Amino acid sequence: MKQIISAVILLYGAVAFGAVNHSPPNSVPPERDFLISYTIDEYKDIEYSKVFYRKRGGISYRSVFATKTGKLFEAIIPSDQVTFPAIEYYISVTYTNGQSQDIFGSESNPQAVPVIEGAASKAGGEKVVQKKWESLEIFSKEDIVVSASRREQKLSESPSAISVVTQEDIENYGSESIADILRIVPGLNMMRISPCDAEISIRGFNREGSNKILTMVDGRSVYVDLFGMTFWEFLPVSVHDIKRIEVIRGPGSTMYGANAFSGVISIFTKSGEDIKGSRYYVSGGENGVYSTFQAGDTNDNYSYRVSTSFRNIYSFDERFNTDGQNYSGDGTVDYKLTKGTLRLGAGFIKSYSEEIFSLIGPVGVDAYQLYLHSTYSVSDFSATVWYHFLNAGLDVDFPFPRTLVLNNVTGIPNGTEVDMSGLGFDMPVVHGVSNTVNLEAQNNFRLAQNNNLLIGGNYRLITFDAEQLKPGYQTFYQHLAGAFIQDEYKPVKQVILNAGIRFDIQDVNDDNKEIKDEKNRYNFSPRASFTFLPVEDHYLRLAVGTAFRNPAFFESDIRTVIVPEGEKYLKATLGGSNITVNQPVSKTGIDYYGNRELDPEQIVTVDLGYGGKFFRQLRLNLDIFYEQLKGLILFSGSVQNFIRALDVNNNDPEIANKIFNFYNLVDAQSYGFELSLDYQITSYLRFFANYSFQKIDIMNKDRIKDKLGISSDEDLPTVDKENPVHKANVGLNLLIKKFGYNVYGHFVSETHRENFITNMAAEPITMNLSGLTIQKSLREMSKEPTYGTNDVPAYFILNMNMSYLFFNKVKVGAGVENLLGTSDDIVNDGFVFSSPNVVSKLQSGRHIEYPRLKLFGQVIGGASIPRRFYGFMAVNF
Repeated sequence: MKQIISAVILLYGAVAFGAVNHSPPNSVPPERDFLISYTIDEYKDIEYSKVFYRKRGGISYRSVFATKTGKLFEAIIPSDQVTFPAIEYYISVTYTNGQSQDIFGSESNPQAVPVIEGAASKAGGEKVVQKKWESLEIFSKEDIVVSASRREQKLSESPSAISVVTQEDIENYGSESIADILRIVPGLNMMRISPCDAEISIRGFNREGSNKILTMVDGRSVYVDLFGMTFWEFLPVSVHDIKRIEVIRGPGSTMYGANAFSGVISIFTKSGEDIKGSRYYVSGGENGVYSTFQAGDTNDNYSYRVSTSFRNIYSFDERFNTDGQNYSGDGTVDYKLTKGTLRLGAGFIKSYSEEIFSLIGPVGVDAYQLYLHSTYSVSDFSATVWYHFLNAGLDVDFPFPRTLVLNNVTGIPNGTEVDMSGLGFDMPVVHGVSNTVNLEAQNNFRLAQNNNLLIGGNYRLITFDAEQLKPGYQTFYQHLAGAFIQDEYKPVKQVILNAGIRFDIQDVNDDNKEIKDEKNRYNFSPRASFTFLPVEDHYLRLAVGTAFRNPAFFESDIRTVIVPEGEKYLKATLGGSNITVNQPVSKTGIDYYGNRELDPEQIVTVDLGYGGKFFRQLRLNLDIFYEQLKGLILFSGSVQNFIRALDVNNNDPEIANKIFNFYNLVDAQSYGFELSLDYQITSYLRFFANYSFQKIDIMNKDRIKDKLGISSDEDLPTVDKENPVHKANVGLNLLIKKFGYNVYGHFVSETHRENFITNMAAEPITMNLSGLTIQKSLREMSKEPTYGTNDVPAYFILNMNMSYLFFNKVKVGAGVENLLGTSDDIVNDGFVFSSPNVVSKLQSGRHIEYPRLKLFGQVIGGASIPRRFYGFMAVNF
């Protein structure tokens, strides 16, 4: 295909398309106006003519009207768009009867002209241009990004640190999981808790239900505001539908508002133009069974894409047992209008997961999602409306011992068993229905050739209904509105100044008539950057940015039952006898609820970045950052207060409100850097590597101690220890004719994590039974065994795949995840013991990425990840 395009580009004679005569140049010089002239014999029937153009690799076209002098038409593509490596364009006319027609090239098949200084003037111009063109295609293409400034620009001109995962990167990695593919991005933390539970953060602060990045698909947020997280394994898009992914490392609230806290991940899907036919993908093995069918096509008026996917995800612990499933369908249609373009899209996804880990234990999820979206774009204006429907069932498995065994307690026979089932603490399945509507618009004003002013805003309405929640908390409304302005100014060619600010408001209310609520939250999010382009292919960037994250519904407004109100009791069977004693407990119910007084989390970041290209084959990037974070929301829970609330003699009516709490409690600082290298060794061999370093310090330890009633630094939240200090990724991509080979390595240093769930078994408690006081931990009393580790040792993952393309239509391959691991079945829950119930290390050949525990006989937390083989096939029809 490249040879065909090159041959077309290098034709010297006049090219005639119908009644149009136009001679494309074989090359044009960079950053100079590009004059396109053509003649049309039947010019009297033409109302006007336009030239649509874009930079090579650009996402959308811009247009310019041609001047008309008799049958001669002339249009000028401005110099700032004539940039390396090429410019693409096509010519359209609109007749006096209102009909439009492409008369030279088309949107799907534009004319491409290399942008090379002086190439055509040298002897043997055609060969020189062709040679340079082929070299540019392989080595010198610079990514065009849109996420950082919400408009197309070179990556080197972005005001934020940004990484691009291309379609080739996605195909080479070979995974069916978007989260796994994102491991290759520097500064990104990927933590897999279970096959269906992948958590991602940018520059630290990853956790269960990770909530500090905004995730979008084609500009539509898939961050679930209610839960404050992204369900990475249940995104409404298959990896095979993705064209590229842009990852902003650093605050993004100036452009995107709430929840673009430490970064933004923006996923762009393929169009019908990218597919042009039908494709079927199937993959299967020890990791699961996956399939995707997609079809698409394009013509001069519209393009379409439809796809459907099925994923059956296997468990790590029990080979070939299903851990989760999802079915999805998605489609888009792009219409080319007389003025502008219109995209319409819709899709659904049905998801099921055995376990996603939460702050209060494992949660089973059964959900159905439906979404509709539409975007209209004309010139520099765009408007989008989207709707999202979510029907979810959440089954929380709150870990608590079912039976206690009492030994060495004065006045109680050894072996006395206490049956806890009389508490009735099985939480009901919460069935909730959410509706989200979002409206947004923006316009880029070109105040001058060197000045772009972007203005925009959005409004979002979120509703949530769940009958299983407490009365007065069953219906929830949230209004979000924001407006932003950003100015980009280039005083000279080598300098770019960027400044912007956004204002956001969150209005929350519910159906609780007793509380006149309602918390309104306001935020301003400014940012500024200075970019210096000293020489071609090199840049220096200094940026300062701010961002915020609003408290999610499950942090601020939820109220659900853990232990119901009413008659409850403990049943004790005395050791060595059949005598039973029923101990009544308090009739008071115990709820899990949020904190309405929470404020948004805040972050300020300073980022210094450098990027350079050497020998046109080697790219080097370095980003150094410093962050200050304020008011991070901390969840705390107390087993002791849980027990006290059940005590029939409890005299503290507020004790039930002191069991679970959310606080704006943690202030921290973070600093580090990301260094990446990408070397296109030859046209068929590529090597890349990146290394990330980050250190986190808690800045207000004394305040945390005072609030939580602790005295030792060892009992402080482990926020500073939960982030790996060192991360490194390497990769090698080899493509020789029809054979492909890819290998990837990921290193993550050790971490340590403690929270309410990991510590609840060890917390000392005092309880009363028939007038006797018992002082022990749940670990000491639980009949079911309790053991595990809060330490996550350093690990290295090596993934590999290879493939061969048959008949230019069928690709067949095989791969392995975690090559250096073992495929052995799990033994002793994945632990090795130094003595009974004392873990010394993890099972050899497996690793964890989150603390793994056996808590009261139930294995929870991080899955024990083995080696897994798979095969795949892709067919083009």
